[in-house]
Amino acid sequence: MELAAHTASHQHRRFRDPYKRIRKEIQKLLIDADKQLAPLRIDPEKFDFWVAVNEHERSLIEEALRAARGNQKKAAVLLSIAESTLSCKIRAFEIDVEKFKRDRS
Repeated sequence: MELAAHTASHQHRRFRDPYKRIRKEIQKLLIDADKQLAPLRIDPEKFDFWVAVNEHERSLIEEALRAARGNQKKAAVLLSIAESTLSCKIRAFEIDVEKFKRDRS
């Protein structure tokens, strides 16, 4: 009788939390992901969201101008924006469009 009680007690502990192994695996995956992302952490003291957005927007505009060989109309189509919007952004970012017309690489 004692052996049966011990076995039943052991089985109860074994199956008390059927998701424990899954939770441990998820925890391990989260820790691993956190370690991989650690170098990408952003220092809030040094990060300016709008500066980053502007830098990204400028690089997209320059890439479109490069692909369109300086043709603003084609670059606007590539970016899916109005030509007038592109023109305003080119002025705001002080982008030299002629550079992309000369650059044939």
